[in-house]
This record gives sequence, structure tokens and C-alpha cells, in this order.
Amino acid sequence: MRDSGAPGLTLLGTNSGSGKSLLLRSFAWLRRASGQPVDIYKPIVALLTPVESGDDTVDLSLHLSALAGGFDDAKRLYSYTYDVGSTGELRDSSGASCGVPAAVSDDGVDVLSLPPSVAAEVTRRIEDEVRGRDAFLLSEGAGAVADLPPDRDVSNGLLALWARRPVVLVAGARRGGAAAGVLGAQALMDPALAALVTGFVLNNVRDMRVAEPAARRLEQRTGWPCLGVVPSIPLYANLPPGGAAHPVLESWDEDNRVVAQWLTGQLDTGLLRQLTAPCTEVA
Repeated sequence: MRDSGAPGLTLLGTNSGSGKSLLLRSFAWLRRASGQPVDIYKPIVALLTPVESGDDTVDLSLHLSALAGGFDDAKRLYSYTYDVGSTGELRDSSGASCGVPAAVSDDGVDVLSLPPSVAAEVTRRIEDEVRGRDAFLLSEGAGAVADLPPDRDVSNGLLALWARRPVVLVAGARRGGAAAGVLGAQALMDPALAALVTGFVLNNVRDMRVAEPAARRLEQRTGWPCLGVVPSIPLYANLPPGGAAHPVLESWDEDNRVVAQWLTGQLDTGLLRQLTAPCTEVA
């Protein structure tokens, strides 16, 4: 694993629905289960499935990350949210409105589409937030890493540069195109961001006979190691693409545990060591 000088990882996706949120909460669960502290951050979160988390309303995926990381609520885990089902209004983590709808998609927020004063405040707050986190930090991008110009993508490229952690690129393989997604992301990445990439994961693979040779070809073409070829998770095999609105097992905590433990058999051992090592060994 590449040492970027700060403990933790940043997870970026080559496409929307890559499964990086599930990987992030599994990583958080594994680190916490090893007795090590973990911090989690996702700058801007879409309210796709709103749920209560403490005294806050957040997306279900963020609530599950809070549970995996041992947080009482999700307020510390994000800076802004927006409701994709209504006005799209951008709100900060205190619930205060930014006064404008966010020009958003599943692939994040284009800050330069916001009024200049709002864009400057959003950018400043996210940069200050992520730069100020010195503990083992798992940060997560939004949607696809290469869809917005590097200087405008606070949800992905800028997040990773500010975080200064190794980047794991997650390519969703359920619909195919994962190999092209990794190659395309590398071609379009800012060189400073590409230098942070420590490897890639092919996620939610249906046919290992196709994906494993593709991973080897990608290693040769990109120079990045494959950190895992992850098949579809057995626990979630019969769920719709959007995932579960309720736990499959007796609780969300139990779902998190079973998935995280299953993933340890699918991922690179060096990645797993980094996830569970004390910060003095990974910084």
C-alpha cells in the first residue's frame, strides 16, 4: 500500500453505484473491531433513502456508516446534504439552507454552478473539514471520479487531494464495463490525484472467470495493483439494485458484521493490514 503521509484511505468510484459506500462501512467495521479508532467523512450526501440518525435525518448509507464506525449519529460524517426527491436544496449539517438548489446528480455537486459566494463557502468548509482530520480517516467520494473537471469536483478529486490519504478506486462490475471504467478514470485524472491511487477494486462481480483476467490486464495497463475482485455479496444476492430498506438479518449492526467479515476473504492482505494497524504503523 502506498504511503501518502496521513493515516486512512479515500474511496473513489469509477461510476455511480460502484458499491464504495458498502466497502467504506465494512472497512470502518473491521478497523473498529480490531480495537483501532476510525473517522469517516463524506462531504456532500444525497438523501436517497432518508432515515433518522440520532437527532439528524440522513441517507441510509451514511447512517449505516455511522453504526459501523461506532458513532451515535451521522452529523460528524458529512458537511452538506441535498434531497434529490424535492427541491434539491443544499443544506449544511446543522440543517441550515444554503439558499439555492444544488446542481447535482448521483455524480456529485458542480460547485461552480452555484452562486460564487455559496461555491466559495462550500469549498472552504469542505477543505477545512477534511484537512483538519488527523486520525485514521475513511473518506468517500460521490458518484464517478472523472465526470467533473478536477478543479470543480469537491466530492471526489479535490476531496482526495485535501485528505492526502491513499486512494482506492472502486469499479462497479455488476453491469459490466468495470475495466474500461478504471482505464478511463486513469486517463482523465489529474496527475496529482493519480499519484495517490494505491490500487483498484472490481466490485460486485458476477463472473469471476471474466473479471480475474481483466484485473490482471488492468494491472499491466495502469500500473496499479488490484486490491480485490469482489463477487456479489451472498447476503444481498436477492435484493434489488438499490439495496435493502430494512436489515436482512436481525439488525443493521448484524448486516454490517456479516458483510465486513465476508469481505476479508476477498481483499488484498496488505489492504486489510492497513485497515487494522495502529496509526503509528500506517502514518
